[in-house]
Amino acid sequence: MPSEHKTNETIKYKLATAMKECMKSASVEKITVTEIVETCGVTRQTFYRNFKDKYDLINWYFDKILLESFEHMGEGKTVYEGLVNKFLDCQHFFRQIFLGYFPDI
Repeated sequence: MPSEHKTNETIKYKLATAMKECMKSASVEKITVTEIVETCGVTRQTFYRNFKDKYDLINWYFDKILLESFEHMGEGKTVYEGLVNKFLDCQHFFRQIFLGYFPDI
């Protein structure tokens, strides 16, 4: 039986994946919590049990990406390589966030 922490992490990653999926067709500002939860198949209550709002979800995901990048330091990778690889993996996600804040660029 998975621990509660592991289950919460799994749900958070599902929500982040759903957010990334929603961002393929809409800017961050236009995405609603309802769209996020419908995309990943959880309830709004589950979303709000884990995050204050969609921006809290984005911040959590960004922190996770950074932490995972730093974990690779012990595997012979440099911090730079770890960050570049993570940012390349999530390039679309960050581009959509950036364009959502600066649409005229």
